[in-house]
Amino acid sequence: MTVAIVEDSTIIKERIKEKIDQYPEIRLLWEAGLLSDGLRKINEEIPDYLILDIQLPDGNGIDILKLIKEKKYDTTVIILTNYPIGGINSKCCSIGADYFFDKTNEFEKVFSVLKKNLEITTNRN
Repeated sequence: MTVAIVEDSTIIKERIKEKIDQYPEIRLLWEAGLLSDGLRKINEEIPDYLILDIQLPDGNGIDILKLIKEKKYDTTVIILTNYPIGGINSKCCSIGADYFFDKTNEFEKVFSVLKKNLEITTNRN
C-alpha cells in the first residue's frame, strides 16, 4: 500500500510519517508542501491513498482532488484539514473525497482507515 501526503505543516507531516512508519506494509510514496508540487507529483506517481490538506500556501488542495477524480485515478483521498467549516466537507465529498477529517479532533481516524484497508488487502491475498 502506498501513501502520499500533501500538507504544508512540517509538524503534521512528521506526525503522519511517524504513524505510517509503524506499518511496514505501508510505504510513503512522496510528500509535498505546496499545491504546485502535489499537482506535479500526482501525475508522476499515483498513490493508493492521498492524505490531503485543503489550505496550502499556493492554493487549494481541492484542485488536486478534482484532478484525481477527472483523471479517474484509483486513489483513495483522505482530506485532513483545520478548516471543516462553511460546507467544505460536503463540497469535498461531492467532488469525490473518500474521507474528511478535522486535524484537531479526528487525526487518528486517518490511520484507522489505512489500517482497516490494509487488513482488507492482506486478507484478500
